[in-house]
Amino acid sequence: MIGSGPLNLRTGPGTGYAARGLAATYAHVPIQCYVTGQTVSGTCRTTNRWNRLASGQYVSHAYISAVYGGAAPRC
Repeated sequence: MIGSGPLNLRTGPGTGYAARGLAATYAHVPIQCYVTGQTVSGTCRTTNRWNRLASGQYVSHAYISAVYGGAAPRC
């Protein structure tokens, strides 16, 4: 769940990748797995973990307040 938004959905694991949409505050986003990328300081934590969504886009885990169904696996 997005803890603070709107949050950019990126084409890759870093802020230098193009934004291809937004996720609203408290939105539930379908996380498939995670990769290591650019370190980001967000509203929930500072991390280099980026979550890949079912759509193939990425969101920084720094803004994710909760993951339902357990931890996401590494991609």
